Amino acid sequence: MSVQTQANAPAAAKLVDTSGGTSRYLAEGLQQLAPENYPEKNLVQRVKDYLVWDAKATLHNAKIRLQQTEITMENPLALASAVPLVERLRINRALETISKVPEGKVLVDLLKQSGVPVKMEKQFGSVGASFSSRKRSQDGKLNIDPGQIFLPAFSNHGRLVAHLTHELRHLEQAVGNVLDPTVTKAVSPLESIWYNRVIEADASATATDIAYKLHKAGHSDSWKELQRDRSGPTNIAAAYEAAVQKNPQAVEDGTAKRAAYDGWFEARGALNREFAEIYNSQGFANYSSVGGALQKGYLDKTPIQPLDPQDIKKVGALSGTGVNYLDLAGARPVDDAHYRRNTFNKYEAEWVAREHVAYQSKFSERNNPERKSALESTQGLIKFSNDQRGLSVMSPKIAGAAPPAAKTGAPATTKMKI
Repeated sequence: MSVQTQANAPAAAKLVDTSGGTSRYLAEGLQQLAPENYPEKNLVQRVKDYLVWDAKATLHNAKIRLQQTEITMENPLALASAVPLVERLRINRALETISKVPEGKVLVDLLKQSGVPVKMEKQFGSVGASFSSRKRSQDGKLNIDPGQIFLPAFSNHGRLVAHLTHELRHLEQAVGNVLDPTVTKAVSPLESIWYNRVIEADASATATDIAYKLHKAGHSDSWKELQRDRSGPTNIAAAYEAAVQKNPQAVEDGTAKRAAYDGWFEARGALNREFAEIYNSQGFANYSSVGGALQKGYLDKTPIQPLDPQDIKKVGALSGTGVNYLDLAGARPVDDAHYRRNTFNKYEAEWVAREHVAYQSKFSERNNPERKSALESTQGLIKFSNDQRGLSVMSPKIAGAAPPAAKTGAPATTKMKI
């Protein structure tokens, strides 16, 4: 399946389903990137859209300020978070609360073992949290080093617990080598963006699951906060609770957590935008560093393969409960269209198309024996010519040839936000 693209690519370039049909909805997703699916708006409509967006953004920012004032009045200690001792006391209290249930204790113990620092973002308007990591290529493969966690200082205890649990799950994903699929295989740009949704939905589902279990253990701060719209969309916690009401065993058998995971893909955040749309920019940033390293030859020992359902199910296996909530009998397939909707605007679609053209070129080079043999033969001739002239290793001049022996890519820092 292929479609013509004009997104800063050669006129004859086509977007090819590099999975050969094995990655569900990849062919359809590539078709949806075609320019004709994003008609140009006239000037009047663009101005109107901007004014509407600006008005909504102004109201949203005002709402955030009011909520921050409200939450600070509930917890005046937030005003003293600039004092290092107070900051540490608040973080330690959140970690102590998370440890009250076995699943939370696993995450807190992992934090202690990793030595990853947890700090507070002290801007009044900051309501989200983040986990940063450093990506680096070594010996032709991708490595991810956990960085640090930031929490919003102007928060009550419940928000700190909920946000910190979410970010600790990202730490667990990084340590478990599932934060980015490129650790084991290089997938296409579109599949990489789909996978980014998976790890975010998983972190939200984990935070919701632990918040509910804390609630049942008598520590309800985070569960109550997740039921209010000032710390994120409420539908995720609502989906979890509805599953429990329908089936009392839903907490133990993983169906409640799966309901929360599915709810992430229906959630809406700031300005009523879908979560999947909001997190596109994070997906682009994640793939940019990987795609660049792939093109430069830094990942020449990493297989170029399509995303597989098993790659996604590995994320669910991190739960530590013996139940993989992403591999439940009778549940929606993890590669269902529900999780792979197109939420791109015109410029994002152009970006994905450009990146896919580069990706499929590298895919063709790796998986075409004749071309690979020709490239290796040409590279050998270049090396022989250099040796005869007594020259040092020359940078290859042919497209697709491997770079010189030392292949250590510059590290890229990535932030996972909520």
